[in-house]
Amino acid sequence: MLVEKSMSFIEDQLNTYLKLKTKENTKRAELSPIVKQNGNLEISGNHVGITLVNIEEEVHGKTQGKPQAGNGPKNEMVNPDIKINLYLLFSANFNEYDESLKAISHLVSFFQSRNVFERSRYPVLGPNIERLIFDLQSLSFEQLNHLWGMMGAKYMPSLLYKMRMLVISEGEVDQYSYPITGMHLKGTGVRQ
Repeated sequence: MLVEKSMSFIEDQLNTYLKLKTKENTKRAELSPIVKQNGNLEISGNHVGITLVNIEEEVHGKTQGKPQAGNGPKNEMVNPDIKINLYLLFSANFNEYDESLKAISHLVSFFQSRNVFERSRYPVLGPNIERLIFDLQSLSFEQLNHLWGMMGAKYMPSLLYKMRMLVISEGEVDQYSYPITGMHLKGTGVRQ
């Protein structure tokens, strides 16, 4: 649910920005795969498609082990949070090539002016998303070729952004443990 919610949030924010920039009251950005399963182009004309192309786990600062939370006489053991990054491809599919280039320019301006979205400023993110950070990703010609080939589409003007970090934590108890209240050193008769 966090993946869909964060992507819908960016779609809404981008549409609001594009309406201001283009002075048109139409939705210009849409969540969309590049092509349908049958190979036909999915992004409708005169739109910017927002496509999820990869999900990766953020391993920097990863918590090891199982955190414990006291709950009366026993502790609850829960698995650590998973932090993920999403790679979003913003593709401009406009009837006129210069309109596609304008859309790409608007995208760059949009993320340059607001590359961090924090819940304190955007309460619509809800309690489960603290912040979204966007970093532009530069791809080599070979990487671009592989990306578009993997999607089964012809290249169109586009930008790839890494959206970091969604924190996924269900908070379900995995097991219970009882706290250590004393030690007995075997063979010494000493109890601590």
